[in-house]
Amino acid sequence: MLSFLFDMVIITSLIISVTAVLMLFMGRRYDKQRRKGTLRGRALIDYTAGEMLGELGRTYETGIGSIDGLKAVDLYLEKKKSLYPAESLLSDTELILRAGSFTGTVLRHAKHYRWKFKDNIPLMHKKGRTVYPFELIKQKIDGSLNSIYEYCKDL
Repeated sequence: MLSFLFDMVIITSLIISVTAVLMLFMGRRYDKQRRKGTLRGRALIDYTAGEMLGELGRTYETGIGSIDGLKAVDLYLEKKKSLYPAESLLSDTELILRAGSFTGTVLRHAKHYRWKFKDNIPLMHKKGRTVYPFELIKQKIDGSLNSIYEYCKDL
């Protein structure tokens, strides 16, 4: 019996070690592709959502991965709007990519939406309902949407 438990501990340790190495390798590969501009599609969305999660996690305290995390996106964008003109923010494709990817990823996990690409435009879809997370970010920046959180919590 003790031998069996010992074997299970060894096997579990090896699986965890291999998984960690694989994640490190893939993270470096995605980082390199991101810097070169060759990371595309879902991989780009997932990677940039992770970047935004890290940035929001350093600034805001709790609930970042839940639908409440969209409150942090609202605050983040409001802070940016207080520092820069809306036209400048609307032309900042990196800001829109990061905030939109994060918003879509939150909808994916919290509301069970799925990423789809229509004519290379990423959108979220669930049971006949379509949401364009990158457009939500633009609407928040230009003032035509008051709160991403309020819009998304009732979806």
